[in-house]
Amino acid sequence: MPIPVMQNTVFPFMTQLFQPILAQGPYLSLFFFSACLAGLFSIIYWILLDIEKADEIKEKMSSHQEKMKEAQKEDDSEKARKHMSKSMKLNQKFMMLNFKPMIGTMIFVAFMFPWLGHTYAPNVAMEPQNNVSEPELFTGQLHYADRETDVYYYNNTVEIDNQTAEVGQSLKALGVKWDVTGVTESDSQRTVRLNAHFANLPFSLPLAGDKMHWLMFYILVTMPLTYGFRKALGIQ
Repeated sequence: MPIPVMQNTVFPFMTQLFQPILAQGPYLSLFFFSACLAGLFSIIYWILLDIEKADEIKEKMSSHQEKMKEAQKEDDSEKARKHMSKSMKLNQKFMMLNFKPMIGTMIFVAFMFPWLGHTYAPNVAMEPQNNVSEPELFTGQLHYADRETDVYYYNNTVEIDNQTAEVGQSLKALGVKWDVTGVTESDSQRTVRLNAHFANLPFSLPLAGDKMHWLMFYILVTMPLTYGFRKALGIQ
């Protein structure tokens, strides 16, 4: 389903459905969604993955890898190559075994991730106000948790709830701290890109910079939870 269609049909429904959770604020709501997805994906793997066969393949792979290392130490390149070849074939079987549960999780990813991005990193469409010439003024609306507030853009400045910020700065609206990550110009329109600010990082990362936004927060929450859920279900 194309993203524009989802924005007009699916996203409003999901926002209305999860409005009580979103109303708890970005931290609790995103933690809830992250935990639910981690648990759901683990259950999908538990149901669709042949765990016994997967464990058997991993044991054989581990055995061939150990034998390959021993052969390399003994400088037996032919033996090492055979064990490496068998290990690679087993790895292909293991990947095919994971294909069915991976498809199962992708169905939920296709719906949830675009909506999460739309919710926690919205693009606000701004329309020009023809009755104002100097400075050129654009207006739009920011939506979060079934609430909305007006957004103004003029002189490279974003204004929301009497707060102003330029690209790279932050402001607070609808109970969320938003980073202004950019402004896109197209013909006479503008699009203000916002991203929910979860924390400052003590260092700068490629692409992410020195601020934690929703995707990094999601990853930090789901990684340990997924490990715990899978261990509890016997999926290693």
